[in-house]
Amino acid sequence: MFHALATSNADIIIGPRTPANRSDWTSTYRSLRHFRAENPLYGWPHLFSAPVQTFAVVIAGIKRQRENADYNPDVNFAQNQVATWIDRAERAILDFNSSTSQERSMVAIATLAGQR
Repeated sequence: MFHALATSNADIIIGPRTPANRSDWTSTYRSLRHFRAENPLYGWPHLFSAPVQTFAVVIAGIKRQRENADYNPDVNFAQNQVATWIDRAERAILDFNSSTSQERSMVAIATLAGQR
């Protein structure tokens, strides 16, 4: 999900990746930080549609699960739990990518610049 957001941000700000803009596109893609991938979207919920808000909720949930898997030696996940999270992520990405370019521009600004 993080990479879907980073790609959207770079595509919105720089345009689709081409040999001519590769350096700028990559710099924009790499500008996203994990803590900014969800937090600003919660800070301005009135600005975003349900698909973008759902994207923020799902990315936060997956992030918590990943951190739990990384740092809790006692955690175990059943295959169906993982499949459910993957399905949620895929649906959230599809819905997010179908939002308007104007809204994705607002998301890019919020997640790259943050709340000030």
